[in-house]
Amino acid sequence: MRSMVGVWMIFQAATYFGHGEERDLLGYAAWALAITSGVLLLFGFLTPITSIVASAWSLKAAWLTLATAGIYEAGPVFRPGVVALALGLLGPGAFSIDCRLFGRRQIIVPHSEPSSRHRDLN
Repeated sequence: MRSMVGVWMIFQAATYFGHGEERDLLGYAAWALAITSGVLLLFGFLTPITSIVASAWSLKAAWLTLATAGIYEAGPVFRPGVVALALGLLGPGAFSIDCRLFGRRQIIVPHSEPSSRHRDLN
């Protein structure tokens, strides 16, 4: 999932720059941010931050597509942004630089005894 969003970001940045849109300082900065976040997502480094950037990029691209082409063309552009947002909430996964640097996070649910209400029902 993470690598798919990373490749999608790199592809979108190349397409954005290839069309010649916004060839000024802000356009170059947006292009560099998209390429950087795509590469970082591909390797799994700073995943929560870069996935938010990817989600924002997708929202911008979907908004521009919606304004020019319509709702049916904006859907496929928006879907990777939703995946990127889910990735930011779920985390980088086991095979990532984040996992190697910060360790895996495991949720341990302690075993508890049944409550008194549960005992009364039996």
